[in-house]
Amino acid sequence: MRDPKLEVKIGVIGRVVHSNDDKMIGKLVHVVDDAESTGGFLIYTSSGDPKWPWFDGWVQNQEELMHYFEAGEIIVQWSNISGWVSDGVPV
Repeated sequence: MRDPKLEVKIGVIGRVVHSNDDKMIGKLVHVVDDAESTGGFLIYTSSGDPKWPWFDGWVQNQEELMHYFEAGEIIVQWSNISGWVSDGVPV
């Protein structure tokens, strides 16, 4: 059974509030549906500091996307900010 706190939103900026990797806690996360280019989803993470770049991961489909968050025990506090991120700042 899936943890009800586990929610993955596409195209919305959020902050990691729990993870089994302490380095992930506090990072910003932005999941992008990249079906047109790669056929999957891009998972961008950043410290939120404009001087540091966003890093990305990739998964092939919705099932792998959910597994990525479940395996990492990643819980995100999602904002109401949607759109792309430039230089660490939501736009």
